Amino acid sequence: MAIDELISRIEAQLTTGPYDPAVNKALIADAKVMMADDLAARKRLGPLIGRLKTAPPPSNDVDLNWLELSHGGIAIGHRPKMKLLKTMRASGVTHIMTLLSEKEGAKEIGRAAEQQGLTWLWLPLPSAEPPAQDRIEAINELFSHCVGALQAQAKIYIHCSAGIHRTGMIAYALLRYMGFNSSKSESLLADLRGVTANDVGDHRKRWGDQFSSQ
Repeated sequence: MAIDELISRIEAQLTTGPYDPAVNKALIADAKVMMADDLAARKRLGPLIGRLKTAPPPSNDVDLNWLELSHGGIAIGHRPKMKLLKTMRASGVTHIMTLLSEKEGAKEIGRAAEQQGLTWLWLPLPSAEPPAQDRIEAINELFSHCVGALQAQAKIYIHCSAGIHRTGMIAYALLRYMGFNSSKSESLLADLRGVTANDVGDHRKRWGDQFSSQ
């Protein structure tokens, strides 16, 4: 194996995760073999080995149920703990979509997410009621961005506070935007999170149905 190929594999592991300890161990072993009699290799691989050794292990506190969409996926849930954002990134999350208002601390989540190398998407919804019609264009733009990101293998975590009303409404609307009919969108939402599917509310799903023609 050429050194450039090994470096590419290590960087891919560090960038995209998830940080599988067994994979990390194997990469470190390969790097040590390559470094044994090559000073130049030591200079290039040494720092990468250090990063592999300090990569956070999988955490039982982050149990995301991914729905595969396009070449990526989405997961939904409650407001993430700041201290777990690093572990979420390590588990494969690439994007955080926050549905909280500024008064609920949305920008603090955004700053913390970006500090961990996550892409932050913000759709401020001040209440659990469907957004007004004057926001539809912006939501369409957000959904279009999400589709493009999913095609590029993004893993998007969508959340509000409890992960039920706003989260269920937007996740359902995104599924409708992506071409799923209402029955399939309801089924996929249930696969994502049962409590969200059960409690999202029919009027929020009816609001989401308007995106089916996009």
